[in-house]
This record gives sequence, C-alpha cells and structure tokens, in this order.
Amino acid sequence: MYLGYLLETHSGVLRRFSLRELQVATDNFSRKNKLGRDYFGIVYKGQLADGSLVAVNRLKDPHRGTEPQFEKQLTSLKHKNLLIVQGFCMAPTERLIVYPYMANRSRAHQLRAEEDPEVHSGQLKMFSLRELQVATDGFSNKNILGRGGFGKVYKGRLADGSLVAVKRHREERSPGGELQFQTEIEMSINAVHHRNLLKLRGFCMTPTELLLVHPYMANGSVASRLRERLPTEPPLDWPTRRQIALVSARGLSYLHDHCDPKIIHRDFKAANILLDEEFEAVLGDFGLAKLIDCGDTYATTAVRGTIGHIAPEYLSTGKYSEKTDVFGYGITLLELITGKRAFDPARHANGDNVMLLDWFSCAGTGRSSWCRAHLDASRHGVP
Repeated sequence: MYLGYLLETHSGVLRRFSLRELQVATDNFSRKNKLGRDYFGIVYKGQLADGSLVAVNRLKDPHRGTEPQFEKQLTSLKHKNLLIVQGFCMAPTERLIVYPYMANRSRAHQLRAEEDPEVHSGQLKMFSLRELQVATDGFSNKNILGRGGFGKVYKGRLADGSLVAVKRHREERSPGGELQFQTEIEMSINAVHHRNLLKLRGFCMTPTELLLVHPYMANGSVASRLRERLPTEPPLDWPTRRQIALVSARGLSYLHDHCDPKIIHRDFKAANILLDEEFEAVLGDFGLAKLIDCGDTYATTAVRGTIGHIAPEYLSTGKYSEKTDVFGYGITLLELITGKRAFDPARHANGDNVMLLDWFSCAGTGRSSWCRAHLDASRHGVP
C-alpha cells in the first residue's frame, strides 16, 4: 500500500502522534481551539506536552475513500513553498496532520511561504476572493456563462491573462452546497488526471463564498451547442458528435477502470460535457460523484442526479454503480443523435413522451427509417 510506504520513507522526519496526545493538546478538539476549516476538514490550535504550539488538521469522516487526501498532505512536507509537516496520527476513526502553529496567521498563511502568492494543495491554487472578484469584474452579470442548481458560472481573466470559468456556489452556505464543493475538490486531487476530464485550477473558500476555478471552455457545453447556440455558431456536425461520444466514453472508462477507488459520476449528461476551442470534449462537474471500492459492485445512497438521466434501478433502489453512469451515457448518445432534451415537458403538448428514452423507444417497427427521420435536423455530414 502506498501510504504504508510513504510513512516508512518519512519515519525519520515525521512524528507519529497518538490520538490521545492530540485530544489532550486540543482539549478534545474544542470549539474554542478551532482556527478554521479547509476542504480536508477542521484545523485546531493545540499545545503539546512539551509546551510547543501546533495546528492540527483533522480530516472529516475518514474512510478509505479519503485516504488519498491524507497522502497528498503528507507528500507536501518537502515542497519549498509549504510549511514543513511536523507529524501525523492514524487511528481507526481518525486521520490528523500536525503543523507548527504560526501566531497571527490564517490557515492559508500556515501553508505557504510569505513570498509565494499561491497556495498549492496537490496541484491546486488557493485563490484569494479579491483575485476572483477582479477577474470577473465583480461577478458581473455580463460575464455569466451559465446557471445551475449550485449557483452561477462566470467567465474571468486572471492577472496572467489566462481565461477561466469561475463556479460560484450559492451565497447561502447550505450543507449540500458545501459537500458538493468539497467533493469536486477531492475528486480532482484524488484521481481526475485525464485529458478528457475537466481540470480544476484552484478554489477559494471564505466564510461567505465557495468558488471553483476551471479552465475556460470556449465552446460551452454540448447541451448548449445542441439546443441554445447562437445564429452565428455552426451546428455540431456528425463527425464532431461522434468524437464527443468517443472521448467522453474514454473519460468515463478512466473513472471506472483506472481509479482506485473507482469514481461514479452520477450526473453524466450533455450539459456536463464541455468543449474547448478545438471542440475537444471534457467531462466535468463532479459535485455528485461518489467513490466505490474496487472490490464492491455497488453502493447505496440518496438518489441524486438530473431527471431523464437517472437510471431506473438507481431511482427505485438507491443503488449506484458503473451501470448508473452507463445509462446516463446512453441518454447522452440519444441527445447527440436527436438534439433533444432528455426530459422535456413541452413534448407532452404534442402527445409525445416527455422522457427522451420513452420517446425514442416508441419507434416500433421500421426503426431504421424512423430513426433517420428523427435525427437532429441541424446535423451535417450524416451518412
């Protein structure tokens, strides 16, 4: 196991604390000793038996799925721009990292050299709120790229001139929104390193704001190009749609077959496939993603997702697996072929099924000619 190797390698550098030591040091993780929180968990001020002050980062809800976070933190101990990790604690129900305490500094300052304008967690930058306010012109409405259940996405330009998409979660810090925010960061750090998966450049977390920063995708989402394109924008031709289907399948395969634990996206749809300036597709939005141990065939949770893309067995039982994403992928193929929405109440007015799958399944006999008649009328290059 990599973590075991890591601890053995740094055994002469890192001190292994007992859980009892850190409970005593922090007065049993008392609220009065809370310094703040980051996406790993809560940070507490503590005083060790020798009188030295420390900052103790306590991972929330430790289990095997969060162990990569723990590893990432430990591997940062030799980074030139990060404060040296002093030690750690591994208990059956706890994962804790111990840093020297720096008086009058924020959690961000504890993790960086003062001259370094960036804070890296893995390969992520911790942006200041001011940076993102400037980049988006104060989150101006003219820079809005899209809206969703989480909030809004803004186009921004950083100080270095690079274009980014800033995902701003709703102003009210709801528990669900914070969990979704944390999930996206964790998935990026843990496993999302594939050319067909959307990269996360960084994040910003303040008492009132949760923001994620992604590379700017010049051609928007597949859904918007299928159904909301401007008159000046050309429709997606058939070779491009076929390529989108292929590369998004590769991204999904990576999540299922090459990540340990494997990642179930749970919200695979055309709206979550983004297109760069060359129309190269990437799969994004990991806010609903879940980890499953490679030895398990499924897991159970409350049903989340988008109407029209949720697999029937997941909807009825709450059990999700790779098949959940494969169903979503199949619906996305129908979106690519027909250009229609997976769920569209407007179809009911015409006596048609509101669900795209049901609508498509009503072909009956003569399916080949029926399918050709229902292909997206805006497509080009269909054989």
